[in-house]
Amino acid sequence: TEMVSILLEHRATTGLQDLVEAAFSGKEMVRLLVQQGVDPNAQFSKTHEFPFLVSKAGDTPMTAVVGMDSIAPINSLLENGADLSTKGRLQMTPLVAAADACAYFSTKYILAQKKLVSPEEHRAAVLAAERSGCQLLVNFLRRFR
Repeated sequence: TEMVSILLEHRATTGLQDLVEAAFSGKEMVRLLVQQGVDPNAQFSKTHEFPFLVSKAGDTPMTAVVGMDSIAPINSLLENGADLSTKGRLQMTPLVAAADACAYFSTKYILAQKKLVSPEEHRAAVLAAERSGCQLLVNFLRRFR
């Protein structure tokens, strides 16, 4: 935890950048950052470029990572307090953000984790997948209902 504190002080950030990077490294670093006060449901105040993705102002750590179509970072954030109903940029939930990014495995995983998907959120996910030209995902989402 001392290393996490030093990292947060040195970077003088809200820790969201560190949280996104840590989500790809494993649950332990995410847990330490959350223990140090980093909010896994907060929104980025500005655009950040990572070596592997770009998070835009308004994204949450979850809406930023779902587009990578990898289950591990989603799971790391979920196990440390991230909420699948927290909306990010453009009022997108993580489900809608995953569909918008054509992230098939992320979308399936989020659906499996959610207890209930509202008709509005389901419709928004289908529309996002359609806009992105992800016919496989559109077909899956339509069958999901």
